[in-house]
Amino acid sequence: MKRLRLFAGPNGSGKSTIKNNPAIQPEWLGVQVNPDEIELELRTTGFIDLSRIGIEISPYELNVGYQSSNHWGVSELDSKTTFEMRAPNQLFLRTSNLTSYHASWIAGYFRDRLILEGKSLATESVMSHHSKIELLQQTERAGYRNHLYFVATSDEEINVDRVRLRVSLGGHDVPEQKIRERYHRSIALLGKALHHVYRGYVFDNSGAEPELIAERTPQGTVELRSRTIPQWFADAVWNQ
Repeated sequence: MKRLRLFAGPNGSGKSTIKNNPAIQPEWLGVQVNPDEIELELRTTGFIDLSRIGIEISPYELNVGYQSSNHWGVSELDSKTTFEMRAPNQLFLRTSNLTSYHASWIAGYFRDRLILEGKSLATESVMSHHSKIELLQQTERAGYRNHLYFVATSDEEINVDRVRLRVSLGGHDVPEQKIRERYHRSIALLGKALHHVYRGYVFDNSGAEPELIAERTPQGTVELRSRTIPQWFADAVWNQ
């Protein structure tokens, strides 16, 4: 059975912590497509190693796809960006200013190709845009079993502080205003996302360790797994 595993939640909530939990076995994940890892790979090596994606992709296909897309109306995705292959499985990106939006676009392209070929995959997302609901609908129609792992905190200040800590340790930065905006948009989309998954796991990571607070079962019900319900979950899902 082909599966999509989506690890989602506001910036700084702990998506990677959930994904790297020993309870989630690596073989469950299939091909991992993570925009943050793609951006880091481009910045550190200058190219993307396509061997780990497991599909054949030509620079021509990417260039046509990139130039024909609307770039989501994002000015950082300039039309002069091009892709080229300088060695087997080494995809280079030529752009005057590499941004996280380039990595997100590339990740989206990889996801679409993997879904087209019916391969299981795992991806991380802030899920602050309706396009991720559309992704779940897309895989649902394609016969995938969707698994959602959503993690958030009780206060956007926690997320801001954790991103600052991550940056101090050498991790990637996110502008504070974007963290705050995405915090609310991401949580607001949780209810819709749960309608399009086979299994869903919702965590609160406000404390020292993530706590599983609710599950979406294969029968389509949302069941509590904690005696206390965080206000953000009550507002977004439980009281709706």
